[in-house]
Amino acid sequence: MIVASNSPDENKWISDEEMHYITATLPHTPGRAKGQKHAPVPWRRLATSTVLLSNLVAQFSFNFSSTMMQSFLPAYFRDVLLLDLKSNGLYTVLPYLSQLIFKNVFGNLSDYLKRQGYLSPTVSSKLFQSLGSFGTATCFTGLALFVDCERPTLALTLLGLCFSSGMSGFYISLISIAPIYTGGSQEEWRNVYLICAVVNLIAGVLFLIFGSDKPQRNQVVDIPLPIQKRRRTVSEMSSNDWTV
Repeated sequence: MIVASNSPDENKWISDEEMHYITATLPHTPGRAKGQKHAPVPWRRLATSTVLLSNLVAQFSFNFSSTMMQSFLPAYFRDVLLLDLKSNGLYTVLPYLSQLIFKNVFGNLSDYLKRQGYLSPTVSSKLFQSLGSFGTATCFTGLALFVDCERPTLALTLLGLCFSSGMSGFYISLISIAPIYTGGSQEEWRNVYLICAVVNLIAGVLFLIFGSDKPQRNQVVDIPLPIQKRRRTVSEMSSNDWTV
């Protein structure tokens, strides 16, 4: 609220030289200029664009893997590898420490390779996304098949390394394939938050109507026992069984 602004020419904290430099180097984005409406969104072309669909699949896999690490990795260490609380916390944070380092490494490396002309933007995105997708898949396979309570460190560190590579893959691609639709105004974000509110309202209403914490009938299984091995319950015992 104090130092940020909607555009460089409205910012009070930068010099005129910096403002002109930013304005000159930013791509021309019709529909983003002050007083103009946003360019219409070609929904049909977006829905049939293989480039966009491949980006969405990559986004889904990234968020799916991220959710798995955030929500279930500590439970895996506790219940399967039987790690104590201190070791659990240490190993859980390893992928994120690795990401903190390698996101910056891969980002600068990607920019350097493109700036020097060694790689085109498309080749760079595909290269780093391949490392992110295939490397992450390999690390998850290692966690599933080869990691035990004595060897969790290497796979987790490599998982964070490979996971970071996606930042220079599909994340860059999403911004580059349609620059005039990147960013967002207050009105657009208002719609996003309203959609989130509606989704949560629907979830709350459905759970209030249909939710329960009781065991369901289809989950109760009767296991018949052989008659000769069946033990009598207390209610089945005669009074003579209790006399001395």
